[in-house]
Amino acid sequence: GLVAFHDASKIQNTPFPLPYLQTQSILLLVHWVLTPFVMCQWVNWSSWVFILTLIQALVFWSLYFTAIEIEFPFKQGDRMQNYEAKQIHREFNHQLLVLIDPVTRSIPKLRKG
Repeated sequence: GLVAFHDASKIQNTPFPLPYLQTQSILLLVHWVLTPFVMCQWVNWSSWVFILTLIQALVFWSLYFTAIEIEFPFKQGDRMQNYEAKQIHREFNHQLLVLIDPVTRSIPKLRKG
């Protein structure tokens, strides 16, 4: 268990190489520029060219930004979407303590009336 934890920690702490990030960004920009011209060769209507190009560009850029978010899940400065693991852990522990408290474990008794 501890070996797997350390292996996962190594993967988490090793940053993705900067040349790959730059190449990926440049390729996305080239794709964004060239896709309309390629779509013009495949599709006859300009409205379909726009729609298909937009869909492809949105999918690839969404994957790119999702990968960035996965790589840096605890980024500082963005307090609205920052993952508050300590606070969630405290709340979970409090809920567990409430569950094992003898007062909350008692079964209510019903009266006939």
